Amino acid sequence: DSFFIVNSAAHASKIMKSSDYPRFSTYLNELRQSPKADGAERIYTHGEKEMEAIKKVQKEGVPVNENTVKEMVDMAEYLGMDVKAYFGDFKASNSNFKSSY
Repeated sequence: DSFFIVNSAAHASKIMKSSDYPRFSTYLNELRQSPKADGAERIYTHGEKEMEAIKKVQKEGVPVNENTVKEMVDMAEYLGMDVKAYFGDFKASNSNFKSSY
């Protein structure tokens, strides 16, 4: 793995001007297009991995272990909550199934 840091504070006076945003964007794009390390598929810049993770969770939901869901269903039933409103037609299985809610 390779790691590269840009100290934006050292260049803040330039970056803070809106007229410089296009140049910084060009710089980031050129950085992403640089030769990759052996085995690397792409170069990530600040925040890209986090943004991809957020988009994945928004699209697919948060993975939840089935045993955790069973415990939440049991607690909701104990508290007299409308389990179906929160968990739909969840049916516990005997497998090691992971679901997303």
